[in-house]
Amino acid sequence: MFKYIALGVIAYLIFAVYYFPASFAYSQAQSITDNKLPVKLNGVDGSVWSGSANSVTVGQSNLNEVKWHLKPFSLMLGKLELGWEFTVEDGYGKGVAGKSLLGGTYLHNVEAWLPAFDIMSMANLAHLRLGGSLAINLEELEVGNEKIDAILGSITWHEAEFSILQPVKLGGLAVTFEPTDEGIVGTITDQGGALQANGKLVLTEDGKYTLDGEVSARDPSEAALKNSLSMLGKPDKSGKIKLKQSGELSQLGLF
Repeated sequence: MFKYIALGVIAYLIFAVYYFPASFAYSQAQSITDNKLPVKLNGVDGSVWSGSANSVTVGQSNLNEVKWHLKPFSLMLGKLELGWEFTVEDGYGKGVAGKSLLGGTYLHNVEAWLPAFDIMSMANLAHLRLGGSLAINLEELEVGNEKIDAILGSITWHEAEFSILQPVKLGGLAVTFEPTDEGIVGTITDQGGALQANGKLVLTEDGKYTLDGEVSARDPSEAALKNSLSMLGKPDKSGKIKLKQSGELSQLGLF
């Protein structure tokens, strides 16, 4: 008898969530948090289970045509998963976001093409004036307690540039992440543009990072790029500037 009662309760809860209005749930969440939610939704439609919003504001960026749908079978594994997709001007994104009932949050199967400035705005780093677009392909990204627990995939910065007094073009840059015995290792390479770059980024399980690499101007006559790179350090006899840095991920404003 208890088995049938439990199944009935579960069925009712699924039915309730399936039809529970997303707009009402969002207004209640705003009320509970005193309008301090990290995201702002406009034009909410549908249900908590499967719905949409005309736009979602994250930091200083707007995501358009946002859609989501809960994945019910993940609940049987002790997880709450949400499939999502959105568009931005000159870009898009889609993937799966989840929360383990016993652990941290995660993203799976993320595919996105986003202006670099939008990424910085979402992370509250809009003061970094970056140009170009980021192609993001991540099979897995798991975050917990101000550290990255796992990451597998790649991020490529196309037509990369940054601005101080004037835009400085870098070309293309890519970092590929994979788990190793020493931690999560990101291999950094250039894509044959104005900037020559290679390096190794290591993220350890205690929330720390180390960066070891080198950069230089591919064309020694590129004065603007060489002057900008000189702020990173003094070049060696081959014209390369060594990059060595370490610290806590939490200090970078990513969490």
